[in-house]
Amino acid sequence: MDIYFGAGNGDISAPATQTIEVQESPYDIVVTDLNGDGRLDIASCNSFPNNFVTVLIGNGNGTFQPAQTYPSARSFDLANLSGITAGDIDNDNDIDIMVGHNASNSVSVYFNNGDATFFDYRMRYGMYYGVTSPFFADFTGDGKGDIASIVSLPPSGFGSALVILRGNSFVNSIFNITLIPEGFYNSLTNSLNSRDTVTVYLRSVNSPHSIVDSAKAVLDSITFTGSFIFNRAVSGTYFIVIKHRNSIETWSKPGGEVFTQGAIMNYDFTSSQTQAFGNNLTLVDTSPLRFAIHSGDVNQDGIVDASDLAAVDNDAFNAVTGYVPTDVSGDYIVDATDLSIVDNNSFNSVAVIRP
Repeated sequence: MDIYFGAGNGDISAPATQTIEVQESPYDIVVTDLNGDGRLDIASCNSFPNNFVTVLIGNGNGTFQPAQTYPSARSFDLANLSGITAGDIDNDNDIDIMVGHNASNSVSVYFNNGDATFFDYRMRYGMYYGVTSPFFADFTGDGKGDIASIVSLPPSGFGSALVILRGNSFVNSIFNITLIPEGFYNSLTNSLNSRDTVTVYLRSVNSPHSIVDSAKAVLDSITFTGSFIFNRAVSGTYFIVIKHRNSIETWSKPGGEVFTQGAIMNYDFTSSQTQAFGNNLTLVDTSPLRFAIHSGDVNQDGIVDASDLAAVDNDAFNAVTGYVPTDVSGDYIVDATDLSIVDNNSFNSVAVIRP
């Protein structure tokens, strides 16, 4: 796949120097922001013989990270991919991928985990003969995403028509989760230095603890609570897993938590160290008593170590400001405060503790 940059005058330039490697026989592409970083990414569907969906995460400068590939459904009739589209089909504030199958007359969905990694094919919608070029949008103006596609008309297949699948509402389940990123907490004001986005995963309590659902929310700086809306998980018992941009991934206490589809539920990581698996929390205040998830995993490799320390040290030396991962205190400047937090957690080899 080659990239042609616009010249700004209606012309296009020669192909960019980077040739993007995807699976054999790319059939269709969609360009959108799949991971919410403000940069455009590419998803492609690749036709026979391999029938993969390929995801390319953009670097923001016209280059892309190595391809991620996801298989289509295993049966032959669900292969033969015939178009790709993208949109938030499950109303969880991230972009999902939908692909057409012209052999099985259907569209299947790849749900976004919230970080531009995707569940393998999870859901199939029947349409009509010869599905081609599906497109996702709210065609009916009811606030729910719909899917439109060109289809072939029997018996000859030479006629065509437009079919629209009207979207239905998913069952929303709300988990109000309270947590504190260690570095963000200000014990003088009993609040966070700033609000920030957190991703929460529901994972099976049974090994290998597969992801069942995910949601994003912004933590309130006063209550430390975010309302996470899940709409795919059914009633059951799950681990709650916290992912924050520069904190250690943290799992809820052993045994999992009861989840009731359609209900409003609550979980508090701040009330006791035992609220996290392996007691993987740190005390940030004694009055009132509050525990926090460990800060400092700047590169999100599951451990606070010398590589995180080096990144923060470099940005502190250069007085970097803004919304950057090395700002573990959430005050929009990288300085000695951030360095101290990361240094302490690196010294103590703070890491993820999982079942």
